[in-house]
Amino acid sequence: MSTPTQPGWAPPQPPTTPPRKRHVGRNIALAVVGLFILGGVISAINGGGTTAPSAITSAPAATEGPTSPSATTVAEAPAATAAPATTTKPAPKHWTNVISVSGSSDKRTPAFTLHDGRARLRYTFTDSAGYGMVVGAVYVLAEGTSLAADGGIPEVMVSAPGSDSTELAQGPGRYYLDISAANARWTVTIQELR
Repeated sequence: MSTPTQPGWAPPQPPTTPPRKRHVGRNIALAVVGLFILGGVISAINGGGTTAPSAITSAPAATEGPTSPSATTVAEAPAATAAPATTTKPAPKHWTNVISVSGSSDKRTPAFTLHDGRARLRYTFTDSAGYGMVVGAVYVLAEGTSLAADGGIPEVMVSAPGSDSTELAQGPGRYYLDISAANARWTVTIQELR
């Protein structure tokens, strides 16, 4: 039997356990998942997120006993109410006069501007000579052009007294009217739908 005084004898050593391996990657992943869950709970409390607040408040407790303060906060959070969406209807458009002229003979008007949108020409020709017929033509020409030099096709040709209107196909830009008339009093108006 060995005694403590004998050489080579050592007291028994407790069993050694290998050092714990650190799972840094797993701990980081768990922390990230925890942050996502916490963010979802905070978002649901503030009325955002994809989980309805009523689903959070009505979820049964997983365990019996006292609840943590954060669970109490989630359960007591008021249901978020969304503000009603306000939609503004565009104002109804009306025909607005751009230029209106009248006369009893040939006339050219000052230039006017057409914008991007619908435009129309309204006209009235009355018999001023008592013959029961009138002669008239209304041209809508681009500013800087001349009917005599550049020619043109009339928007309206009138051969009998009366009133009517026609849609214009001109695009946005500056225009003027060149009106020819005989045996007539006339009124011509350009309107835009604004």
